[in-house]
Amino acid sequence: MNGVKRGAAVVLAAALVFGTGAAGSAAADPVRSQPAAVVEAAPTNVSGCIACVGGAGRQTRKVSGPVYVNKKFVRHLTGTWAKAGSYNWSKSTTVGASLTSSIGVSAKSVSGSLGVTSSYTATWSVGGTIPANKKRYSKLTLRSDYKRYYVKTRTYVGKSYSSWKYSYLYSPVRGEQYLTVTYK
Repeated sequence: MNGVKRGAAVVLAAALVFGTGAAGSAAADPVRSQPAAVVEAAPTNVSGCIACVGGAGRQTRKVSGPVYVNKKFVRHLTGTWAKAGSYNWSKSTTVGASLTSSIGVSAKSVSGSLGVTSSYTATWSVGGTIPANKKRYSKLTLRSDYKRYYVKTRTYVGKSYSSWKYSYLYSPVRGEQYLTVTYK
C-alpha cells in the first residue's frame, strides 16, 4: 500500500480543534492527569454534584487505555473506484473521535469529559503525486493513528443511576494522519 505521511514537507498548515481545550504539552497530558471518574452533570440530590441540569446527570469513566492503534481507516476521500495511475490531494481533512457502540452520548462529549482529543484538522498540500497501480481499481483513503480507550457511562434517571453502558472511544493522535491508496 503506497502512502504519504503528513509531515513537514507535505503539509502547509495544521490546526488543532479541541472539544474542551486539551493541553498540548506532555507535562499537561490529560491522560496522565485526569482522575479515574469524571462527573459531567449530576442531580442536585446526589453528592458530588458539579453541574446540576434539570435533575438529570451523567457519569463517564475511563475503564482502561490508552492503547495505540496504527493507521486505522477513517474514510475514502475519492468517490468511486477507478483505475487511476496517481492521486493528488490538497484539501483540509478532519479526523474526529468515535465510539464503537451507542451509549447514549456523543464521542465529542465523552472526549471532553475525559480530557482527550476530540478532533484534529490537517491541511494537505501534496508536492507531486501519490502513485497507484493503474491496472487495479483504487480509491484515495484517509487513515489515522488513534488512542483507544475503553469507557463506560451511565445516566441519572429519577432517583438512581441507569446501568453502565460500555464502548471503545477512539481519539485521534495529533499529526499522525496518512493518505493511502486502497485497492478493491
